[in-house]
Amino acid sequence: MTPPKPNLEPVERLDRPVPLVLLVEQALRRAITEQTFPDGKLPTEVELAEGFGVSRETVRRAAEVLQREGLLRKYRRRGTVVESARPTIRWPQRETSKLIGFVVANYRTGNAGDDVATGTDGAMLQGAVDCAGESQFEVIVRSAAPAKMRECFEQLVGNHALRGAILASVAEEKPLKKLGGRALPLVLLDHDLHVPKTPSIRDDSALGSRLAVEHLVALGHRQIAYVHWQQADLNPWRLRGYREGLTEAGVRRRKNYELFASISEAGGQATAEALLALKPRPTAVVCFNNTLARWLIVALRALSMQVPRDVSVVGCGGEAIFDLTTCQVDWYQMGRQAMRMLLDQVDDPTRQNQHIRVAPVLSLGTTTAPP
Repeated sequence: MTPPKPNLEPVERLDRPVPLVLLVEQALRRAITEQTFPDGKLPTEVELAEGFGVSRETVRRAAEVLQREGLLRKYRRRGTVVESARPTIRWPQRETSKLIGFVVANYRTGNAGDDVATGTDGAMLQGAVDCAGESQFEVIVRSAAPAKMRECFEQLVGNHALRGAILASVAEEKPLKKLGGRALPLVLLDHDLHVPKTPSIRDDSALGSRLAVEHLVALGHRQIAYVHWQQADLNPWRLRGYREGLTEAGVRRRKNYELFASISEAGGQATAEALLALKPRPTAVVCFNNTLARWLIVALRALSMQVPRDVSVVGCGGEAIFDLTTCQVDWYQMGRQAMRMLLDQVDDPTRQNQHIRVAPVLSLGTTTAPP
C-alpha cells in the first residue's frame, strides 16, 4: 500500500545562500559596466579581497569567470585589465586615406650620446616626403627610442587611418615581428636585419668598409685600424667588411686594432687616445660612420696629430662632412625609393617583397693620403 504524500503547502520554500564567488563576480561586472577602474586596470587580488572582505581565492575564481567570458584579460607583470580598455588598432576608412606613417628610431634618446643617424634621417625623410607628395600622399612623422618603437607605431596607427608606414633605422628584429605583420603595408628603411615578410632597403654596410680598406691599401697603408660603434650587435656588417677587406688585400689583421666607441665627442677622444697608445701605431683608421670620424679628427688634432699627414681617416657614411673621405650612399634617394616601394605595395598588396642593398660610393676628401 502506497503511503500518502505529505502535505507541504504550509511550508515556505527555503532560499539558498548566494555563493561569495557569485557575489564578487556580480560586483566586478557592475564595476566594469560603470567603468569604475581607472585606465581599465583592476586592483590587485589582495586589494580586491580586502575591499570585498573575502579571500584571495574567492576573488581569483570570480575573475576567472569574467576572463573566460572575455571581459577581463590577465597579463604577466601588468596585472588584470578590462578587455574593452585594451588599446586596439583600427583602420577607419583606410582604403580611401592618403596618409603614410614614418617612424624613426632615435638612438640619441635610447642610448645617450650616440649620434648614429645624424644627417641621414633628415635626408631619408625628405626623400620619402617628396615622393609621397608627388602621389598626393601626406606623411605623418614620429620619432621614438628603439625600445618604444612598437608602442609609438601602435599609437600612430590607432590615431590615424594610415595606408602604410615606413620604419626607419630600426636595428632590432624582435619588435619588428610584432609591428602589425601584414595588416598594414610596411617598408624597413636603413635596416640591417632580414625580416622575410617585410620589404627593406638599406646601404650595403659591409661593402662600405671594404671600399674604405681597399682605398687605404691602394695608398700604401698596411697598418689600418677600425673604430666600431659600441652597440656592435646592431650592425656587425661594417666590422665584417673591414675584416674581409684586409683579407682580400693580404693585410695582416690585428685584433687590438679593432676599437669600440660611442658616437660622440667623448667617444672620439677615447678613440684618439687609444690609437696613440697602440704599437705599432696605425697609419690609417676606418670609422663606423662620418660622425665618429668627425669627432676622431677633432680629438687627434687636439693631441697635435695632423690628418692625413700623421694618420688617414675614412668615414663609412652618415652626415655630410666637408672634405672627409667617405663611402657614402645617397640617403635622399634611398628615402624616395623606400616610399616608392611602399606606394607600390599599397597599389598591389600581392607584389613580391624586395630586400634591396644600395651600394655606397667612395667619395675622396682631404683626410686620406699615402703613409
